[in-house]
Amino acid sequence: MEVAEITFWIAIGFSIYIQVGYLIILKFLYFFKSRYLHKIDDNYTPKVSIIIASYNEENTIDQKIENTIQIKYPREKLEIIVFSDASTDRTDEIVRSYEPQGVRLVRVEGRKGKTYCQNVAVQHTTGDILIFTDADAMLEPEAVRKLVRHFADPSVGCVSGHMRYIDRGGESWYQQYETLLFRLESLVSSPVGAFGPLYAIRRNLHVPIPAEMQEDLVRPLLVVYYGHRIVFEPEAVAWLCAAPTVEGEWRRRVRMVARAVYSLLYYAPMRALFNPFRYGFFALQMWSHRMLRWLHGVFLALMLASNLVLVGENMLYLALGVMQLTGYTAALVGYLIEKHGQRRACFPFHFAYYYLSAQIAMLQGFWKGLRGSPFTTWKPIR
Repeated sequence: MEVAEITFWIAIGFSIYIQVGYLIILKFLYFFKSRYLHKIDDNYTPKVSIIIASYNEENTIDQKIENTIQIKYPREKLEIIVFSDASTDRTDEIVRSYEPQGVRLVRVEGRKGKTYCQNVAVQHTTGDILIFTDADAMLEPEAVRKLVRHFADPSVGCVSGHMRYIDRGGESWYQQYETLLFRLESLVSSPVGAFGPLYAIRRNLHVPIPAEMQEDLVRPLLVVYYGHRIVFEPEAVAWLCAAPTVEGEWRRRVRMVARAVYSLLYYAPMRALFNPFRYGFFALQMWSHRMLRWLHGVFLALMLASNLVLVGENMLYLALGVMQLTGYTAALVGYLIEKHGQRRACFPFHFAYYYLSAQIAMLQGFWKGLRGSPFTTWKPIR
């Protein structure tokens, strides 16, 4: 029983730290220690190159281009480039129809993947600031200006936008927690990455990265590696639709975590960021926000298994065991509800199902990344 008790309390301790403890540390640093302030200039308007990622986006690309054209930023300082990763539908044709309005198409043959295509697209840009965005991410009119104003401070090398979901479900609530972490990390240090649907980087800090790397993780973290800051801008909003099913979100999360784990473990500059003697508190952020969160499912499994062994010891273990089993039962009910096509019928069950599936998907992605099996190409989930 002693081994089971030690295992249980270690597992529950890590679980609490991952979900609450790290957040408390960030809030403590924000309120009682330091606030990392920097210069913001709303009149700072350098030339900007917007790079839109697309693969078979004929149903959304025209809406995305129209949305981008209407951005409130000096038009003579705004460059719009759409890359097509060997699209086989009408995406290229639609993009070319906007050439009279200054939109350029960069087609990459052979399905090379998002990171490779971004490397190619950057070679066709002339802007001082590069903004990366996705074909399904609709930007608010002031989004670009809100991002760019931070670059008036030379210490800032990357600015992440704010990703929000149109439909409120498990993804939306989960994303709100991620956003809170980004916001606090930005105030006390730098966020550990950027939101892929919208982020900006200085052109002189951009370096081509291997095609198998997770672009919205590696590019921003290289900024920190080279001694600059990442900033989160909550007012630069990109609106997205969530995956239509938890299963679709599962596939997306497995792919993202696999690429992220592979990037952090197999790319030397990323491994260096885990060194606390060189990067101090940011190294703790790397462990807390990334590695431990991806491994949270291991601690949940250990907590349940050891709790079942201890359930007859006293009322505390019995109560905790009942609470855990209730949560897993709710997740099962949520799964059954979705199987019958009623995803939004009862939010608590849907969220329990979404949360548990997210933990399992992250473990699956972690294992794939650990084995050196990243996902280079992607298929949009709509």
